[in-house]
Amino acid sequence: QRPYDILKVGDWISYNDPVFVAGNPDGYRETRITAIRDMPLNPDSQTDYFPLELENGDVLSADSRIKRLITGRTRPIEEFVLLEEEKGAQKHPVSKSKQRKRARMKNIMN
Repeated sequence: QRPYDILKVGDWISYNDPVFVAGNPDGYRETRITAIRDMPLNPDSQTDYFPLELENGDVLSADSRIKRLITGRTRPIEEFVLLEEEKGAQKHPVSKSKQRKRARMKNIMN
């Protein structure tokens, strides 16, 4: 049994755009959740359920596999607990190596 994970408005996620073939680096996306939609009135219409509004404008169905950037677990959206509040949303994580690289570039430019 997997531990549950919470998605909130303001959280950063990554996913592979379903338009691209799996594993194609051009399909990799990182974006922020701007809104969470309620479940449709007819629960049998899972194919029509698009629970997340994303900052980049992409649309993902409830069975799309996403990764919350802070936890690193990839799973379908429908396995997350979705909260509509933005309180405590994560900031975009930047790796230490990227931070060091940015600092070196800043020193070179100055």
